[in-house]
Amino acid sequence: MIFPPWALFTYMLNSLKEKIYFRQHPDAALRYFPIVDLLKKYNFENSKILEIGSGAYGIAPYLKKEVSGVDVDFTEPQFPLLKQFKGSALSLPFDKNSFDICIVSDVLEHLPADNRAKAVGETVRVARQAVVISGPFGKNAAAQDKKLADYSIKKTGHLHPFFADHIEYGLPEVEDVEEWVRNNAKVKSIEDAGQYFNLGVRQMLMKFFITDKKPVFYFYLKGLMPLVPFLRRVNKPPCYRRVFLLHLRQ
Repeated sequence: MIFPPWALFTYMLNSLKEKIYFRQHPDAALRYFPIVDLLKKYNFENSKILEIGSGAYGIAPYLKKEVSGVDVDFTEPQFPLLKQFKGSALSLPFDKNSFDICIVSDVLEHLPADNRAKAVGETVRVARQAVVISGPFGKNAAAQDKKLADYSIKKTGHLHPFFADHIEYGLPEVEDVEEWVRNNAKVKSIEDAGQYFNLGVRQMLMKFFITDKKPVFYFYLKGLMPLVPFLRRVNKPPCYRRVFLLHLRQ
């Protein structure tokens, strides 16, 4: 079969974009590497893992092992190491203790505050050993989101969709984590595993992310990736994200 030149070019371009640009960008790397480090600290990296709100790739490219992911929709090509399940964080389609470790990363800020405890409860239900909760927490993170949201409107003429839920629902506070599991007998203890993604570094990176110019956006996606090891080293407070580990009773 002979393919027309335009079809071959389109196929090659899409293949190149899939291999080079698939979710491997600084924010994703700086989001997931601290979680990978935490999993390795407790020898959880080879456990049966579920990520809630994974999207098409989630933590799988960084763990380099098969992970299950649940999300309301998967719009991008399937990543070989992510086993996809459609479902809601408020009603996970799994039995109790189906997974050793469950991860909720950058998800809770996309839910109304009244639904966050339910989502965490569902996550605890399907986890056997531990739950990792990470994402933006606190007033400093919220203030920066508001500042960057205003910048996106000024720069592009519209609110960048990344900030829509953050602004509408607000970010959780550190104290909320204990409140979410206060009456959950399955949770043995809560470990505050630290902060990451320095606010100054994030503000610099997001100025490249918030753009309607494709060359600038692609530079953000891949051009800044070589800086990730250095950016991890300057990961000092004040930070945008925190990570918590819920140790469970088995």
